[in-house]
Amino acid sequence: MREKRTAELSALIKQEYENSHQIYGSPRITQKLKKKNKLVSRSYVARQDRLLFPA
Repeated sequence: MREKRTAELSALIKQEYENSHQIYGSPRITQKLKKKNKLVSRSYVARQDRLLFPA
């Protein structure tokens, strides 16, 4: 169950990041996801962001 939710949220985070032309950070991505009724914390988005897009 957790893996399914993580995969879904990771895809949404990646989509929002790509839609912003790789400019948005975790606060703005969190805001966009909340507007889509996806409850997620900024720290979770930041953690997934580091995993998806390592520096």
